[in-house]
Amino acid sequence: MDMHAPGSRSTAAPQAPAQRAAANGQVPWVAAALAVTGVAAAAVWIGPTAAALTAAFAVAGLAWRARMSPAVPDGEPAAGAPPVPGMDVPTSPLASVVDTTLFFRPLRSLPELHLRGIEAELRWRLPGGELLPPLAWPQTLAPDTAAALLDAWLGTALPQFARWLPDLRERGGATMWLRLPAAWGALPTFGSRLTQALADAGLDPSCLVLRVPLQAQGRQARLPQAVLDLQAQGVTLAVDAFGAGSASLTHLDRLPVRTVCLAPSFVERAGPTTPQRWVVESTAKLAASMGMSTLAEGITQDSQVLALAVLGCDLGVGEVCGPWREASDAASGWSTSSTVRAA
Repeated sequence: MDMHAPGSRSTAAPQAPAQRAAANGQVPWVAAALAVTGVAAAAVWIGPTAAALTAAFAVAGLAWRARMSPAVPDGEPAAGAPPVPGMDVPTSPLASVVDTTLFFRPLRSLPELHLRGIEAELRWRLPGGELLPPLAWPQTLAPDTAAALLDAWLGTALPQFARWLPDLRERGGATMWLRLPAAWGALPTFGSRLTQALADAGLDPSCLVLRVPLQAQGRQARLPQAVLDLQAQGVTLAVDAFGAGSASLTHLDRLPVRTVCLAPSFVERAGPTTPQRWVVESTAKLAASMGMSTLAEGITQDSQVLALAVLGCDLGVGEVCGPWREASDAASGWSTSSTVRAA
């Protein structure tokens, strides 16, 4: 489903230069008419010399007026000018987000592979490029760009999940998961936008699970205040890509998180005798002792399902559990019921 940034221009024909200048407050035709009138009056009543001086002053005045007034392209009003009739005013400051597509994948229990949740990911196509997942987005995004991408996710993922929810509840998969891009969490309006979108979709905050990266320095580990505020409203928090950063299990008991998401690099290499196996097993056991579940990301082989369950992992995502699909095809990836369909 392609998403387009709000705001567009109409196809109305541009105004003539004089009309456009008048609408922008530049009125060169009025000044020119007054100048011609002044020159003619001087020639009739005073003489040629006065007429020449009047013409010189008029030309100088028009030149100064043109220099002080910025040029305006055809069909566009000057900054601060009232809208020109027949032209739509853009409702978003961003025009570069023109192509985004939403993908879904299931989260399953291990080793039964029962449906336990749905994850939604927004992919963004830059001009002339491929669809990029959030992990491949530029490291720095302008706030306007980040806000437009967030609104695209909120405006599509949550309403779609709400339509699927009645059937998903019967299957035990009544949670929507979001891996939170750092640029979204840094927006001052992130919490209020998300809260409003949940309300608009008729969803309780407890339906949402935010996967948030945890950065730690020494004994201190912090989450964004907006994320903590959402948790206080009922949103569930999960530590994302655990093991790939500086955070350790000693930080988790100080934070209101419910799930530890293991980085794919550990899951993919968790063989019978590899060091990664011991990392996965110890993390899962310690997380369970603190009342947390463990999600293994990157399950690509059937043999990993039972092995990870034995190591203590409760949930899994990856090709074996179900690939990323667009909304129109996503339901077939996790349900055999004809009642679960994309709108």
